[in-house]
Amino acid sequence: MDLTETLLKSPDKIKSFLNIIPIPIYAWQIRQNKLFLIDYNSAAYMETNGEIKNSLGSLASEYYKENLDLIDVLKDCIEKSTSLSKEIKYFCNISNELKTSLFKTDFIPPDLVIVQKMNTTNQNLSEQKEKKSEAIHSLIIENANDIILMINKNIEAQYVNEQALKNILGYSKEEVLGSSGLEFIHPDDVQNAVLNIKNGIEESQGMSELRFKHKMGHYVWMEATGRTFINAIGELKGIIILRDITLRKHLEQKLMESEEKFRFLFEKSPYMIILINANGTIIDFNQNTLNQLKGFSKSDLIGRNFLDLNFIPIKNLNILKDLYKNLLEKGFSNPLEFKMDLSQKNIMETNLEWIEIQAGMVKIGEENVIQVIVKDVSERKKAEEIIRESEELFRKFFEESQDGIILADENGIILKWNKRQEIISGVKKSDMIGCPVWDAFYLTIPEEDKTDTKYNTLRSTIEPFFKTGKAPWLNRFQEIITQNSDGSQRYLQQLNFPIRTRKGLLLGSIIRDITESKNIKQKLIESEKKYRIAYDQADFYKKLVTHDFSNILLVISGSSQLCSFLLEDPEKIEDVKVILDRIKEQVTRANLLIKNIQIISEIDGKEPLFESIDVYTSLTKSINYFKESYKENANEINVDASSNQFIVSANDLLHNVFENILNNAIKYNDKPILKISIKISKIRKNNNNHVKLEFSDNGMGIMDSRKEKIFQEGHDRDKNTKGMGIGLTLVKRIIDSYNGQIWVEDRVPNDYTQGCNFIILIPAI
Repeated sequence: MDLTETLLKSPDKIKSFLNIIPIPIYAWQIRQNKLFLIDYNSAAYMETNGEIKNSLGSLASEYYKENLDLIDVLKDCIEKSTSLSKEIKYFCNISNELKTSLFKTDFIPPDLVIVQKMNTTNQNLSEQKEKKSEAIHSLIIENANDIILMINKNIEAQYVNEQALKNILGYSKEEVLGSSGLEFIHPDDVQNAVLNIKNGIEESQGMSELRFKHKMGHYVWMEATGRTFINAIGELKGIIILRDITLRKHLEQKLMESEEKFRFLFEKSPYMIILINANGTIIDFNQNTLNQLKGFSKSDLIGRNFLDLNFIPIKNLNILKDLYKNLLEKGFSNPLEFKMDLSQKNIMETNLEWIEIQAGMVKIGEENVIQVIVKDVSERKKAEEIIRESEELFRKFFEESQDGIILADENGIILKWNKRQEIISGVKKSDMIGCPVWDAFYLTIPEEDKTDTKYNTLRSTIEPFFKTGKAPWLNRFQEIITQNSDGSQRYLQQLNFPIRTRKGLLLGSIIRDITESKNIKQKLIESEKKYRIAYDQADFYKKLVTHDFSNILLVISGSSQLCSFLLEDPEKIEDVKVILDRIKEQVTRANLLIKNIQIISEIDGKEPLFESIDVYTSLTKSINYFKESYKENANEINVDASSNQFIVSANDLLHNVFENILNNAIKYNDKPILKISIKISKIRKNNNNHVKLEFSDNGMGIMDSRKEKIFQEGHDRDKNTKGMGIGLTLVKRIIDSYNGQIWVEDRVPNDYTQGCNFIILIPAI
């Protein structure tokens, strides 16, 4: 304990102030009529070259054994409770020489003595030190936490430390000085206070506990410790230290209430409670003990040995001896359970089969006694038996389940891993018990997915559940792909669910192997897909034959009949030529239709082979073929290319793409001069290089509602269109086989009547 706390818990500034004074100062505390060194200032430390620190706790009689005069001064200071000064010759152990110094001793109530050592060679310096010492004493008293009160023989206050007075009772010094102290004492305590003051004067000291009135009207419990003394002019004075003990009195009241509650609980407890002494003799018990025992009264049991009750089986007496031994060593015993000796059921309730005994040492008054608590645990034992049977059933279900089952504890550590889970995962139970559950899940994911990032993500997804009890993946089925230790993959269906316990949250997982059903389902989907493709193809070809070919044959049939009729008139020969050209056009149309059907059939029927194709070269050939085929049409075709080489992975069908788009441009164009602008460039999309082709024409255009439909098989056609759009269907099939894209936009934005802009993207090499 440092000087600041010792000197009545004075503020830190006092300690600092003492340390800057160049006078050695020693603090002694009275304990059992002896003085013990408890602190010192910096000057004392310097004077003793630091040796003083090794003397803390020393007796004054030992420390000053070479200086008996100083010991006498200390005794006088304590007995008279006053300040004394004396010039003493003393032997200095540090310098091994005899010195003369002025020793000033001051008694600080209730139990401190301050010793100051001053050099007498300089009287002025001594007087300065004396003044500083008085200032220190005043500062200590004024900053004390307890009220320090000096009264005269009429019990009138003549001095009080104002700060403590205000803090504890709320009064100023002026409101107390000159008043009788009895005015502030609770009326019920006045008589006791007067008696204590009288005894205190006779014995020169005294102590009592009283209630003092606070300025706000309530009362504060105070411990009053006093001493009397005669001042320099022979007047009787008293020093009273008032310490606030309100909290202690409150705790004492609580303790008293607690003892009353203990007695109430003792009597009303549903358990048998028996108090015995160290010899095992019964000294008390509660009412429920009598309720459980038959044919006994309280007088029959008090004084009997506990074992005489005879309801504990003889075979368990050795266990009781161990219990008694542990009780004496530790002060308590662990609970012991016994099955009743059925032969002694005549002294107990007939439904009592199992009891639990727990004992502990308790202090009642000044005596240590053993408290024995006897509980009826028959129902609990029956419940435990039911639980054991239930656990056995669960264990059997757990091990024989056709689903994998995993159980993790409150920290995510695997507790259970059944046989089926061993089969599903290919991992032995012995390898997984004790591992984090996220390690188990990580172990079964495909090898190519195993990364540090994946592991950390998996852990951060699962671990928070055990703290919050929440997770988006709880209580819903999830399909996952796992990899066994042999490298094979399985499809699993997993359900994770929480299990709440008193300790926290467990995590249960039920895993079902759906690999076989998944494979069957996949085969069924593939079969249905093939059937749907075959059906769609058949339906597509049927529509071509029944519609387009019917139209072609209808035109040829009508034209031939008209020719037969016109041939009879020689003047109609030119008209016949026109009709023959129409028939020829329909034959060409039929040939193109057959060719496109054959190409589509080849695309659908086998895996296409690809090679490096130069888009610019292929496009140039298609343009030349187009111009040769349509010599009679006025057309302008311009190509804008950033280079003359654009290599893609494709095949010869790329010609058909370009021919069909060019044919489309002339088929749906009613302008005198057909104009087609083709732009070729290279772009980057989705981190891949592509060749981009844009075919812009000045034809009739396509409405927005039909822009996507024109690439679909068998799309509904407009009355003004010719054919079913088989050419664009073919183009879409070919571009898709290249992993490319095709779509159509307005050549002039938001005005489809100004023509089309067909855009094609093909991955570049």
